[in-house]
This record gives sequence, C-alpha cells and structure tokens, in this order.
Amino acid sequence: LKPEPPEPYDGTPDVRKMLRFVQDGTDYVREGGVHKKLRVKKLSRFLRGSAEDWYISHVSGNPYEWRLNEFFTALYNYCFPATFRQEQRRKLARTMQGDLPIKKHTMRLEELFNSAGVTDEKEKTLKLWDSLRPKLARALMYRYEILPDTTTYNEI
Repeated sequence: LKPEPPEPYDGTPDVRKMLRFVQDGTDYVREGGVHKKLRVKKLSRFLRGSAEDWYISHVSGNPYEWRLNEFFTALYNYCFPATFRQEQRRKLARTMQGDLPIKKHTMRLEELFNSAGVTDEKEKTLKLWDSLRPKLARALMYRYEILPDTTTYNEI
C-alpha cells in the first residue's frame, strides 16, 4: 500500500489539526521508507500559511539536520501562543466528569493531556481519578478494589 499523505497544516493554533499533522506526517514518512535526514524536507510540502513561512525562514536552509521530533516541537512553539500549555493545564485542573459518560470524559481528558503536554501516566491516572463523579470513584474503590495509587489509567 502507498502511504497516505497528511492533510496540509497551515499553522493554525488548533491542537487537533497539529496533532493530526504530526501523527499522519510521521506515519507518511515512516511507512514510505523516507530516510531520516529527508523526512522534514518531505513533510515541508504539506505546510501552508504561517507554518510554511516559518519553515522557509527557519528550516529550509538546512532541513537535513532536523529530526522529526525537534521539527514538530519547534513548529508547535512557533504556531501556538507561549501561554497555550499553561492555559490548557488550567482547563485540565478544572475539568470534572459531571454528567458526561466515562468514555466522553476520558476523551476530553486525553485531548487536554495532549494539548497541555502531560505525558506522565501517574499524573494522568490521578487526574482521571480526582475528576470522576464521587459516586463512581467510591464504587470503583469498594466494589472493584481499584485505588488511584495502585492502578493504571487504563485499568480505571
């Protein structure tokens, strides 16, 4: 199968668009067997708007020295406001399950974890636990003997 190219990314500070570009772009160059030194240059064809402007001024002079991770990190830092992650962490701190079904609540948390740069599994587990409806947390604790300190995010 021929690898599917990513949708172009225009530099909009939208976490979903950026994450999609990162995931699809990474898959595209890896599945296509693109040599590591050529991956950033290959992905530059899918940049538009301010993302393309940034690439031209910061990367195009020597794209072969950039690795994907540092490229994506630098692109993110350029496209998103400096306070974005801090704002996302504040949103995350305020997020509670409320009336949402658990699946929708965890989807919302995952999006905030990604946009806030939270990667630590224990931090994710504790946030999930602390944000559950109290009745659900008690049921998990007493009925299923699940405790936040001894379980994983996925087990909850």
